Amino acid sequence: MLSREGQYLRLGGRYEEALLRYEKLIEIHKENYEAWFYKGTCLRMLGRYEEAIKAYETTLSIYPNHDLAKDGIELCKESMQK
Repeated sequence: MLSREGQYLRLGGRYEEALLRYEKLIEIHKENYEAWFYKGTCLRMLGRYEEAIKAYETTLSIYPNHDLAKDGIELCKESMQK
């Protein structure tokens, strides 16, 4: 349920609200790499790049072959250089 709510909110551009859902999901299941990834995505969309990188890095620590998390880190780094 929290995952679906987070997805609905994220896709609707309601990143702060989606972030709260993903954080609750992580509290319940700390190894949920998808929740960590989408937390990173929400943080990136909110311009909170350093926090987003940490979330993406956590995603990669759980699921090392998550290419979108690697891309997310690069996008954050590029945005931070602007």
